[in-house]
Amino acid sequence: MTLIDRPPTVETTETTQTEPRPIRRGEPTAGRRFGYTVSIVINAVMLFIANNLMEWEWFPWLTNEYDRVLPWIAFSIGATMIVNAMYLAYDMQWFKSLTQAGLAVIAFIVTVRLFRIFPFDFSAYDFPWTGITEAILILAIVGTAIAVVVEGTRFIVRLLKGPSEAA
Repeated sequence: MTLIDRPPTVETTETTQTEPRPIRRGEPTAGRRFGYTVSIVINAVMLFIANNLMEWEWFPWLTNEYDRVLPWIAFSIGATMIVNAMYLAYDMQWFKSLTQAGLAVIAFIVTVRLFRIFPFDFSAYDFPWTGITEAILILAIVGTAIAVVVEGTRFIVRLLKGPSEAA
């Protein structure tokens, strides 16, 4: 008897494995769901901090004018949380581009308001923090304007291409 003709000496049992459930179009993967959930939690913490900064008096250079900007900041953070919650259920590329463009518009408006109101007083410091902060805010305004154009363009391109897989 050769090896080929010899019967197996160990009995094997077949195990049936269930195939993974196919992911439906627009349904996020487990990894992306985790990321969206983490983003929601981090933004909730940031919202809590933003709402308590004046009370905690952590930053002596933050003026009472911050209260005029806080509703805008809170709206931006809240919108980001809502969009990430929507991504938990649906994250098609065109949808993500649309919502990211919307969030970029909100960020642009908030940054412009922050620049105009400028709730900072760095007069107690010798270093030119005012000029540096203004420059950073201007860069942020330019950056968010570019983000609006980029995400808006992505949305149009992805919409014209038709439905595609999740992001």
